[in-house]
Amino acid sequence: EQQLYDGADVDFVRMIKQYREQVPPPRPFIQNSEVLWVGVRKRPQSQKEIATRELDCLTVSNPGMVVSECRRKFDGITKWLDNHDFQFDAAFDVHQPTGDVYEVALAPLVAHVV
Repeated sequence: EQQLYDGADVDFVRMIKQYREQVPPPRPFIQNSEVLWVGVRKRPQSQKEIATRELDCLTVSNPGMVVSECRRKFDGITKWLDNHDFQFDAAFDVHQPTGDVYEVALAPLVAHVV
């Protein structure tokens, strides 16, 4: 993980890490094959994003995701995070196994079709 932050603005890295420490733990996934639901999965950073030292500003805690927008005040010195919260029926982090995504998102559909 540290290589993703090498060379990034240390203040923003610190603020994002502090924000993630206070995020509530993810809720268990709920399977419901009777209704339409929306699930999202965070993708890993690309090699280009790592090479250009892009900050990982997406925090996942099922069933939501937060995009932390790194902002500066007009003085150019004061920094803060503008957090945008998005809620879904299921939100998967980049480190969750594909099998988990399958079990929650696709297995009910496959069982319904077969």
